[in-house]
Amino acid sequence: MKHLIADAKFTPHEMTFENLDIRTNDSHLSNYFSMRFDRFSDMSDFEEKVRMEGHFDHTEINSDDIAYFAPDLKTWKKRIRLSGNVKGPVASLIGKNLDIRAGANTYFLGDASITGLPEISSTYLDIKANEFRTVYADATAFIPPLKRITNPDLSKLGFVMFTGNFAGFINDFVTYGTIRTGLGTVKADLNLKLQNPAYPVYSGTVSTESLNLGPLLRNDDLGYIGLNATLKGAGFKPNSGNIALDARIKYVDYKNTVTRV
Repeated sequence: MKHLIADAKFTPHEMTFENLDIRTNDSHLSNYFSMRFDRFSDMSDFEEKVRMEGHFDHTEINSDDIAYFAPDLKTWKKRIRLSGNVKGPVASLIGKNLDIRAGANTYFLGDASITGLPEISSTYLDIKANEFRTVYADATAFIPPLKRITNPDLSKLGFVMFTGNFAGFINDFVTYGTIRTGLGTVKADLNLKLQNPAYPVYSGTVSTESLNLGPLLRNDDLGYIGLNATLKGAGFKPNSGNIALDARIKYVDYKNTVTRV
């Protein structure tokens, strides 16, 4: 710690810092932070027994500092800007009115609860995204198994903007909402399992008025498509996957010819 200014309160059961200004080598926190505990010895089990409360305004945190409590995040290497309210122990955090920005291309506005840290692979997320935006490079930094999905080619999406809900684990989750990308907009209600990223298992419904499917599936013959579909399957490759699709196709652009159904 390089700098600390606060109106501080210390008792046998709490440490509270109001009008807070903390600077470390890589992070800057403001403006309120409290740690409460039944006894000071609870500090030895910080993740479970110390109840935190923070009200942050334009706080900047280096992901390396978060990785001290959640080592699985040590590969993120992101500078994160945070505003909002956070409450709970590390193992069960609740965030309200969050504005989180990581770098120039990723941000999140909404509410979230996170249960299970510091083991990110077994952490349960319940997220309401008023708006979430990211790009492929950032998404693979946060969720490394995505790198091993080669078809569909997620890098061709350009950017992803999501409004909706996400519940589950990093590699097994349910999500529903509207997804806007560089290839078009999709409304989805999906369960996706990524325990084997090369052979993802999925089920749910998707609809789109206009999605450029060719670049996503690495198929030069395909262009834009409009459809409502229910799907269930494992893998995305026709020759090795197992896909059940019930679709009402409105139109499809195939070999530069638009066919309406």
